Amino acid sequence: MLAWRQLPGVFIDHDRGQRLRDRVLAGTAPVLRLTMAATVRQVQTRNLVGIIPGKSGELMVLASHTDGANGLEDNGPNAIVDMARYLARLPQDSLPRSVMLLLTGGHFAGGAGVEQFMDRHKDDGLTQRMAAMLTIGHLGALEEPAFTNGYLRPTGSFEPALLFTPRTPALMEASYAMLRQAGAAPGFVLTHNNSGGDRARNAAWPDAGQTFPGVQPIPTMHYIKAPACQFNYGIGTVTRVDYRLMQRETVALTQMLLDLSRVPYADLRKETAP
Repeated sequence: MLAWRQLPGVFIDHDRGQRLRDRVLAGTAPVLRLTMAATVRQVQTRNLVGIIPGKSGELMVLASHTDGANGLEDNGPNAIVDMARYLARLPQDSLPRSVMLLLTGGHFAGGAGVEQFMDRHKDDGLTQRMAAMLTIGHLGALEEPAFTNGYLRPTGSFEPALLFTPRTPALMEASYAMLRQAGAAPGFVLTHNNSGGDRARNAAWPDAGQTFPGVQPIPTMHYIKAPACQFNYGIGTVTRVDYRLMQRETVALTQMLLDLSRVPYADLRKETAP
């Protein structure tokens, strides 16, 4: 979230944090200075965009970012590849809407890839064709909370599943159905932290789902797991995935996309009062 405010930040491990805290409390380090030696350069990243034709020109958008902190956080594109292979084999008449696949870069640079895409298409009618958007990530994550010694340790349970959605009956019903089908318990359907106001710029969780509705009023759902997986350090995140759960989630998300593609455009925007 720090990237949204362009504010530098640093994470340190438990042992170093305790030593710094002790020095501050002892008065031997009233001022702490952190120095990071780094090289900054301008680079170009690419958005990957594809269309699976359906019966209409309206679009269901399936999105994720390609620059996660580790392999677990950034496995949304892996699932989208499988979903796309299935959807592309369906007869075109069985897809009420076309499906856009959108993989963006620059997630940790304030959503630069998303903003570039939306800005590029703001006047050509493409965004107006987007009926709804589903962004995904952190699939199959196993729970690994911080214990009293400050270190992450697996429990054998699943990380809580979180599906953020606008307060629209059709979207909320589809969200609950997806969690039940995936067996992703514990699971919760929530609204975005800053569901009103300047969603494109104000930091909120989940930040990856904020830019789209902030730039255009596109109903956006965001499926992720609790954020402990983003703070893993020095471990192989591939071993922190339950692949059977990831498969169930991928199937359930595909069904959710198909179900919502049959919901009228206007009904996807009928938000209820908080």
